[in-house]
Amino acid sequence: MLLADLESIFTICMLISAATILLLWYLKGYDGDFNTKGKLYKLPKELSTLDAGFLLKGEAKEKDVNSLLLYLASNGYLRIEEIKNSFQLVKLKTYKKKDEIKIFFDELFKNRNTVIEDELVDSFYKVTDEIRHFKNDITHVNNLYFYNNAFYVMIADLIVIVNLFLTVTIVFLETLGNNVNYGLICLFMIFYIASYLPLKAMKSNITKYIYRLLTLFCLFFILIVGFNLTNNAYTINLLINIIMLMFMNTLILIMPKRNKEGHKYFGQIKRFKNTINDLNESKLKELLKEDKNYVFDIFPYAYTLGVANKLLDVYTAVDKRGPKYVKMLNDRDARKNFNFLRKVTNNLDRRKGDEYY
Repeated sequence: MLLADLESIFTICMLISAATILLLWYLKGYDGDFNTKGKLYKLPKELSTLDAGFLLKGEAKEKDVNSLLLYLASNGYLRIEEIKNSFQLVKLKTYKKKDEIKIFFDELFKNRNTVIEDELVDSFYKVTDEIRHFKNDITHVNNLYFYNNAFYVMIADLIVIVNLFLTVTIVFLETLGNNVNYGLICLFMIFYIASYLPLKAMKSNITKYIYRLLTLFCLFFILIVGFNLTNNAYTINLLINIIMLMFMNTLILIMPKRNKEGHKYFGQIKRFKNTINDLNESKLKELLKEDKNYVFDIFPYAYTLGVANKLLDVYTAVDKRGPKYVKMLNDRDARKNFNFLRKVTNNLDRRKGDEYY
């Protein structure tokens, strides 16, 4: 069979593979439509800021874990105090529920009632990473909100690996003719798979992106070695194959699917975020008449959902009070109080040498 025929057959197989992964994603990764209509001024109490960030983004980030400091403070478990050029945290009561928030709280205080920033630098990031990795572990992916799609992701990954191997083979067949160095092809794939397996085993939030970058490197290698302007049909097939591989990898990244409970909460989170973005001074005054602590209670959620600036812009035009769970040395201006809270939260998992935010 001619090489051109092999290339055409493989391109058809690649398209079938992409369609298969697209079907897997649709069945096991596509969330469908969410109800985001109407206003929602508060999220359910049972939803922590970590869960809110996790559900919105599909994965937990450092910011979402650190937001638990504000969540605990707003619920009366601790107070955040400014000290000279730094901060300290004061324990007010014990957190008793058995969840990742308890891990965060217990590791924060470690049988002490007060902790200063210097005691957290270059150590607390381990706690942040542990909680984040646990939350993002696809083997359980917090079954409260997401389906466990690890098996389907594995199938999709295997399809990509097989197609990548065949793409490399076609490249070498085209560029080297009958003198194909299959040892080099195997070495290339061993490097790819060996890089992939440890990253999967680490179960880290960022390792899946590193693995995808390795895939892109492989595709770049294929493109550089195999690009041949003298053979238009071959070059078009190669470009199609590379585009399909990138498409399949992108689908795998967004494979986790929210279950019925997660679907419900996601819609509420989107509604809440949209509500804060549309909030005006007149409506906020009404809300503050009903509950003077309204802004203080929702600020932790606004922080992790990325709408804190919008909330503060409206609030500081209406009121100048800062939350009770922060104690400043001098200035009680609301804007500076909230900015101090954000700085403290950003610095929880600071490593030595990191810039002070």
